[in-house]
This record gives sequence, C-alpha cells and structure tokens, in this order.
Amino acid sequence: MSKTTENKMKTATEYGIRWFEFDRSDRRVQREKFFKTEKARAAFAARLETKDNFAGDFTWSEEA
Repeated sequence: MSKTTENKMKTATEYGIRWFEFDRSDRRVQREKFFKTEKARAAFAARLETKDNFAGDFTWSEEA
C-alpha cells in the first residue's frame, strides 16, 4: 500500500446520523445516512427537522 493511500485511510472519517420517521403506513421506521463532512451532516439534519414525517429523534455518530 502506498503512503498516500495510508494517509487517506487514516483521515477518512465518516459522520453519521440515525433518525426515526413515519413511513406511508404511519409506522415508525429507523433510517441512517453517512457523510464525508460534519458540515454536510449538519445541513442534512436541519432539512430533516423540517420534514413532516420526522419523528423527532436523531443520533450522531463519528467513525474513523
């Protein structure tokens, strides 16, 4: 493995968000999505809160 590949692997962090929403049958379902940057995750969370089917809970995660 080359040094540049190793450096990319060391700095590759995923920022995740897990949330609950209601599906078309009004069942509460869990969803999950991952992003490359914290900024993208925060923007998605802001949009998520405006959705009508958002159940009101979400959890952040960071994985290296």
